[in-house]
Amino acid sequence: MFTRRAHYEKLILWQRAMDLVAEVYRLVEGFPDSEKSGLSGALKKAATTIPGKVAEADEAKNPTQAIKSLYSARAALVELLNQALIARRVKVMGRLQLARLRSRCRKLDRLIQQELERQEQAIAKLAMHDPAPELPTTSTTQDDSPPADTQHSHDTAAPLLEPVITHKPPVARVVMRRRPRFTDAA
Repeated sequence: MFTRRAHYEKLILWQRAMDLVAEVYRLVEGFPDSEKSGLSGALKKAATTIPGKVAEADEAKNPTQAIKSLYSARAALVELLNQALIARRVKVMGRLQLARLRSRCRKLDRLIQQELERQEQAIAKLAMHDPAPELPTTSTTQDDSPPADTQHSHDTAAPLLEPVITHKPPVARVVMRRRPRFTDAA
């Protein structure tokens, strides 16, 4: 299974993410010993998550799973930049180092965004070939009597507003109505 080069290894996005990991590892080598396990560990963890999530997205079975992985990669990128800002604030990272890392993060984020758009287009293409079933039509009259199984409900944690979906072709809309409170009248 792992004898040949994986497809994701050919992706520019994955390659740039790996370059970022290498840069972060070089960057934290200059950190003081007191930060070797704390901040440098957090930077390394965030950085190594990014190419992993990109690879996961490439190996996903469908575009929806790929999008979730790409958003996770983007979240790790934000975490990496946040850790770098902390490192700068506590003066273990220089201004130029932060600027360089921020620039790389920005470029990588653009690549992630392009891949997200490509996956969303794939979903749209699938939707055109396999349209979702229509929403079921519900009655537009609103009866204040509760369903039989909730007649004597004492659930006070239930929300006072509940969604009611009305379908009027060609647009479905959601209307909020006040849910009646039930008390035990017996």
